[in-house]
Formats: sequence, structure tokens, C-alpha cells
Amino acid sequence: MLVNKIAGKRWLLPVLTLAALMCALIGAKAVCNDTDWDEVQDDVDNCVENFNPGQQDEDGDSLGDPCDDQTPQHEYKFGPCYRANWSEFSGWGWEDIKTIIDPIGPGRFALTLRFPDIGGDTIEKGPGQENGRDIWGMTQWIGVEFATGTRFEATMTEANDAGYVTHFEGPYVFLVCNNCDFNVIWEEQWRGTMTGDIMPADYCGVEPIDDDTTVPGDDDTATDDDTTPDDDTTPVNDDDAVDDDAADDDANDDITDDDQDSGDDDNNDSSACGC
Repeated sequence: MLVNKIAGKRWLLPVLTLAALMCALIGAKAVCNDTDWDEVQDDVDNCVENFNPGQQDEDGDSLGDPCDDQTPQHEYKFGPCYRANWSEFSGWGWEDIKTIIDPIGPGRFALTLRFPDIGGDTIEKGPGQENGRDIWGMTQWIGVEFATGTRFEATMTEANDAGYVTHFEGPYVFLVCNNCDFNVIWEEQWRGTMTGDIMPADYCGVEPIDDDTTVPGDDDTATDDDTTPDDDTTPVNDDDAVDDDAADDDANDDITDDDQDSGDDDNNDSSACGC
């Protein structure tokens, strides 16, 4: 067994199989012509730059969905914060990985995986793609003489009433690089299934999304209308049924209003001529 250290953790690396060892010796992988580590060789991979073992191509244009800006979009949304777990990852420091999704354009986002170690210094970052149902990510962390990388493809399996994906899962691969001072040459460490579960924004330490929905319990602020529609006309919507505008003409306030509107709900109406 080989012993390595990742950001203050010590763990055991399984002895490489003969096939994997041969690929490592020539600077390649289990599939020796596989740029994105999805076990699909580059000459037949429909998206060489992104980990997509499923080879999904919804519009049938021979370009894999994570590489295709024209791929069909679905109706679901991804939130800013998820708790991810990866099969083969176990024990403190490897579970409940904070997964931060920061949109940067249609179907594109910056992805951060924050492993829960003591110093908080194992933070992988990289690009991500999504199509309103499926999600792809490729991240890495480069340390001193050591590096880690994660690739995954997942599909939503659950969503809430507001249309946010609450659970997704799919295949992943976890990579390591030993003694990589000047040249990162990855070796496969683990491969399995990952899951992601939506969490409140403060779990990941990010700002909530104010989406002005009508779903109780969302992360909206007091200036939106996520509960009972406010019936007043003031700039600030206080989400209650009691009107707080003494100058308007609805039926819930204005008990001391002396405007000249006979259609107002108070008892102090007067004519425009002052009669």
C-alpha cells in the first residue's frame, strides 16, 4: 500500500492494477487515449473536453451535451449550494462536501468543491455546465508537489415545487498527482457514484437567491411577495393583509384619511369644492 497526504489528511492508496500501472508509466490512463477520464476514448468521444461517460446528445448533432451550447434546455434550476457525497469517500474530511454553483452565463457556472478539512485548504475549483436537468463538473486543487482533481456527470432525480433540483446523482472519478512540481500527470484514485442534495445557502457560506416565488420557506427577503400578496401600494411590500398606506383607496386602512375621494374607505370624504 502507498501512503500519501492530502491537505493534512493521511490515507491509503490501493496498489495500482497492472493495466493502470502500465498506463501511468507512459503518462496515460486506464483508457490511454482519454483526455477527460470518462472511459471513452478520444477518437469516439462526442465531448473530449468534458467528463461525460453517458455520451448524452439530446439534439442528435454528434456533439455531446456538455460541449454543445445548443443542447435542449429543461425546466429545472440548480441552486447555489449542495451537499455532495462520493462512494469510496468515507470518514471525516471526505463526507458532506460543500458544492457551490455560481452561474456565469446560460448553462455555465463556476464550480467549487470545499472538502471539510481542518485548514479549509483543500478547495477544488473549475468549470461546470448544466441544461436544467443534467450537470457536469471538472475541478482541481494544485498544492505543493501534490494535486487532486474531480470529474462528474449527474442527473436530477428530485425537485421541489419551485422547480429547483433537490437531488442529483451520477458517475464520478477522483484523480491524484504525486510529485507534480512542474507537470501534472493524473492517476485515477477512485471511481464510483456521487450524490448531491440541496442545502440552505448559508451551509456553503454563499448569498441566497431572491427569486420572488410563492413557495413558503424559500430564501426570499421581506421586500418580495413569497407569502400573502400585500394589498398596499407602498414601495416596500410587507407581505401581510393589513394595508399601511393612508393615502390609497383600498378597503383595509385609511381610518383617519381626509382625502376627497368618495370611493375611499374612510368616513372623512369631502367634495373637491370644500362643501
